[in-house]
Amino acid sequence: MTTTTTTFTVTSQPGPLPPHPRPPLPHRRPLLPHHRYHPSHHRPPQPTGRDLADEFLSLHNTARRDANLPPLVWDTKLEQYAKQYAVQRGNTDCAELIHSHGPYGENIFWGGGPEWRPKDAVEQWMHEEKFYDPDANDCKDGQMCGHYTQIVWRDSCRLGCALQRCKNNDTFVVCSYDPPGNYVGEKPFLHYDN
Repeated sequence: MTTTTTTFTVTSQPGPLPPHPRPPLPHRRPLLPHHRYHPSHHRPPQPTGRDLADEFLSLHNTARRDANLPPLVWDTKLEQYAKQYAVQRGNTDCAELIHSHGPYGENIFWGGGPEWRPKDAVEQWMHEEKFYDPDANDCKDGQMCGHYTQIVWRDSCRLGCALQRCKNNDTFVVCSYDPPGNYVGEKPFLHYDN
């Protein structure tokens, strides 16, 4: 079995993230505790650069198309923000899932080992669709659905993601969304056709 390591070049020095252009949003739906996943078999090498961005964007836009929503566009500012945070998390315990608490909507994922791809993270987030109750506009009791609702949030139009190998060779994924979603009392989309 071969191990592939993916590194990202970050143009700024590691350290604190840049100041937020607006204060954190207190009215977003809180997510329940995160699940941790382990790959069951060897995966192909990680995509890098533009291929990585294209894979994240394509997966998100497939989900949005299925919900009759317009596609997201890739945003290099969000990508850079996600990369900075992923590098910061990669230098610590990636298994401890901590959000950046920044100005953007955010989905995070941790996987044990280096074999994880964007598809694995986005599929886990999309798996929560079955736990979203559109009539109650909430997650079903004891379930998470906030990752799914962020992906299909009607007002989100820009996306930037990063995938980082951690010091222990695990994988950390973060996607940033602008405008952010998951506002309490608001629905992710206006109608639900499923």
